[in-house]
Amino acid sequence: MPKTGAFRGLRAFFLRLWRGDPLPKAPSPREFFSPMGVFGPRHLALLGLMAALSAVLSRFTVPLAQNLVLLRFNYLPEFLVGMLLGPWAALLFGAVADTVSFLSNPVGAYFPGYALSEMLASFIYACFFYRRPVSFWRALLARASYIALIAFGLNYLWDFLLSGRPAASFFTGFRLLNNLIQLPFHALLMTLIGLQARKVYSRLFAPRPGA
Repeated sequence: MPKTGAFRGLRAFFLRLWRGDPLPKAPSPREFFSPMGVFGPRHLALLGLMAALSAVLSRFTVPLAQNLVLLRFNYLPEFLVGMLLGPWAALLFGAVADTVSFLSNPVGAYFPGYALSEMLASFIYACFFYRRPVSFWRALLARASYIALIAFGLNYLWDFLLSGRPAASFFTGFRLLNNLIQLPFHALLMTLIGLQARKVYSRLFAPRPGA
């Protein structure tokens, strides 16, 4: 019996990861793009905290080989902002986080194209998760969209404009394999953190009585 109970609990856990926590309803386009309540003092403080966390996480990587990063975690704050605060906060956060990361660790000249990449990356997460369930399959689609549109799209354009590097040296098989290996790991990490972050956010930012 204990084994059966443990199996059922494990099965329920994995089903929750796959399906996510059901929300009352998906937002309409008008609700999705509404800025109401997004830029209050507590939300702005949360944006600042996430921008600082992004700058710190951008320095921590797990290298696989020389000049190649296997795991990078600075996407987590932009995912959380997009999920919790929506598209307008996501766009603002992307610009601020990229600027703060550059000022905290300047390498070369500042290029605003990468700020646009960060803005759109956080916006992608808002499209997938803002007032929508956090689930493993959504995280997979969100990360795959980021890889296709930002990592292999805009970021190659910026790299070409700055260095003139040909596509063959950017779109290498090893780079593609590296991203494919990371994809399920990051999707699982986003799901686990997102489910808990939404619970914490609902407690800390719940409407105050009489407000």
